[in-house]
Amino acid sequence: NLSLARTTKIKTDEDTVDAIADLAKNYSSIYEETSALLDDLLKGTQSSYNPFRFDLKKDLDVGGESGENFIHFFELPEKLFYVWKKGSNFGGSSIDILTKNLESITMLSDFTSNAGRGFSVTTTDPINQGTPNLSMAAEQLFPDGILELTNSQTPLVISPSKSLASFPFSAATFDGTYLIEKIAVSYAPSYRLYKEFSSRHQKKKIDQVEDFLGIGLTEFGKFNAQNGLQFPTLNQTVAEVLEASAQFPKNMSKVLIEENATEEQIRSLSAQGFLDRYRYLLFSTHGLFIPGNASKTYLALNPSKETNESFDGMLTAGEISTLSLSSDLVFLSACETGLSEEAKSEGLLGLPYAFFLAGAKQVIATLWKVDDDASKLFVTAFFRQLAAVPKTKLASALQKPQIRFLRGDYPGFQHPRFWAGYVIYGG
Repeated sequence: NLSLARTTKIKTDEDTVDAIADLAKNYSSIYEETSALLDDLLKGTQSSYNPFRFDLKKDLDVGGESGENFIHFFELPEKLFYVWKKGSNFGGSSIDILTKNLESITMLSDFTSNAGRGFSVTTTDPINQGTPNLSMAAEQLFPDGILELTNSQTPLVISPSKSLASFPFSAATFDGTYLIEKIAVSYAPSYRLYKEFSSRHQKKKIDQVEDFLGIGLTEFGKFNAQNGLQFPTLNQTVAEVLEASAQFPKNMSKVLIEENATEEQIRSLSAQGFLDRYRYLLFSTHGLFIPGNASKTYLALNPSKETNESFDGMLTAGEISTLSLSSDLVFLSACETGLSEEAKSEGLLGLPYAFFLAGAKQVIATLWKVDDDASKLFVTAFFRQLAAVPKTKLASALQKPQIRFLRGDYPGFQHPRFWAGYVIYGG
């Protein structure tokens, strides 16, 4: 991973790069390995390191735009490093925190409890429960040099390291102020892919004529019977889809609910070229992350009427990646849809990445199990904001309901567990 920092010597402060290199020399075996990676990088072979997450040389070659804010965190076994980009300027340094302590700092059990859609969640917890952890994490993850990037009207794009992938940056607190109150936040696997996703906004299909497609289920009896599972009823999902749809003209929106919310229907719409006509997609259902086999992570839809293993109702990440989309946004209103894992050749694998492969420009997903009632309120508030100001940046559109939640516009749902788990990925 040092090769990422080392290549910044091409266009950034040499003292900073040399300081990082000196730190790494303290870990002789690591230094030998990263030196080999650097040799590969400079030779252009790129054979020994992950091109998805750590190809900063290509990132640097892309160039930058005025006002961009981007932070990339990466790890050595005992150190956390970061590289920042603002416009065409780059910098980087280390953060004085041991990587082995990252998980304990970001393990916020009161946020990521087992409760979620279809399960009960206690809404009486005090708003400051968990705040000391978030404050401590913020102080260590945002030294003064990074903190300056938050003083901007331009959204802050964060490429987290593996240990930080589930950290709710928007809820990090600074002297009692949440980061989301200072700046809109989005996530990206790398700067290069962030730029690639951003460029998709310039390639809108001429025949993309409809605003919204919502897919939602409340009952999962058929899905459970088909797959031997026990997903509970979701009381608010269909209402959530209908209220989100109501924010757009009737002739510009469509819903697939209950019996019509089938895997076969989604894949058929894609095959016929109809799915990519929609600007916004909303999936309100159960989701399940499969550790160790991210391509099998899925959204739960209705199976086909006749038993058919091809349409078992599990719309997996692998199947999603074959869909044809050109959506500005896919909103995954289900539990843990933002979880992912790293693979040496693929980078971050999970539902957001699958939708990017399918052609989506941005994806909103969840870092933990979400509350059913709060989700309905949050999703409706988001699409109401989006419909009212359609040209707003999507990260800013997500910021608005998060601030409304934390400031008490929805009594009982001020705690960050109800709003900080919604994160946006992409350009």
